[in-house]
Amino acid sequence: MVELSKLKHITRIGLKLLRAKPGIIEGLVYASANRRSVSRLVYTSHIPCNGLEEPKSDEDLGISVEVWINKNGRRLVGIGHEPNDLSLSAVKKALAKAVRDAVPDPDFRGFYKPTSFAPEATPSAARGLPGAIAMGDGERANFANKLTGAKPAVNLTDSQEAKLLSKMGWDTIAGALNGLKPYLEKHHLSPADAAFILNGDNFILREHMALATTNGVADFDESIVILSFITAMLETHNAKGSSWGAGGTFDNDFSAYDVGRRAALAAVNSVGGVRVKTGEYNVVFGPQAVTELFANLLLPNLNLGLVDFGASIFTGKYGQTVASPLLTLIDDAT
Repeated sequence: MVELSKLKHITRIGLKLLRAKPGIIEGLVYASANRRSVSRLVYTSHIPCNGLEEPKSDEDLGISVEVWINKNGRRLVGIGHEPNDLSLSAVKKALAKAVRDAVPDPDFRGFYKPTSFAPEATPSAARGLPGAIAMGDGERANFANKLTGAKPAVNLTDSQEAKLLSKMGWDTIAGALNGLKPYLEKHHLSPADAAFILNGDNFILREHMALATTNGVADFDESIVILSFITAMLETHNAKGSSWGAGGTFDNDFSAYDVGRRAALAAVNSVGGVRVKTGEYNVVFGPQAVTELFANLLLPNLNLGLVDFGASIFTGKYGQTVASPLLTLIDDAT
């Protein structure tokens, strides 16, 4: 994966290019690199299988430039992107697109300045945002750890990442089989008798970014997200269950074993399930259902572009009650 130092370097030299461009009032250079790695589980108790497929990964990277410019006597804002390149040439291409596509934005008042933030007073400093501008790298890391209790993001080699994904996979299978064991023993069954199937994916997402503005903000962030989506089936019992997990560190924040165990227990709990009759029922949604409802139904309608366009269900309802008072939703940009 692209090192964070390279991202910081290209934003610094890209900033020099912006400062030399005539007509630019203020500008920002942003660079990012992301890596997604996945291992797939295909475990079947009654059919010969590998249990765990070969880990796979993909990466993306690129440059973004945003400018506030004086163009033909008008102040315009433009943004340009250049994917799959972190060179000065990519910055030039992104800058050209930003200038070419710049449009009026009367609400824009310029990019953040270091004085806009109070690092000692906000947790944003712990997340590598511009609020940490007054801190050095080591100082920022210590501050982040004190606030969040988290360990710094781990720089993994390809070999280490493959081994970690493999361990997560086998831990998931072990958790599922141990979760299933009491049910099988109670009914004097083997996993093969129940035709137990476990499949799904374990992910590691690593993200690096750096930015620099003509106003003096120069900062970076790096993060790791671990995800797991697992489905378990007892084929001879027509029963299926699923579970998922997410974490931000490699220690106590995430347990692949527990995700597998919960998937198996969900399958066991659905044994003997019946189809409910049509009607009105009180329902308690689990975490996964709530996540789906928010991500796919509610949050898209809170996009300000949709609100402004008139396509959101919340258009024209600013200041009004739009949901149950039992629901509190906070938009935290960090």
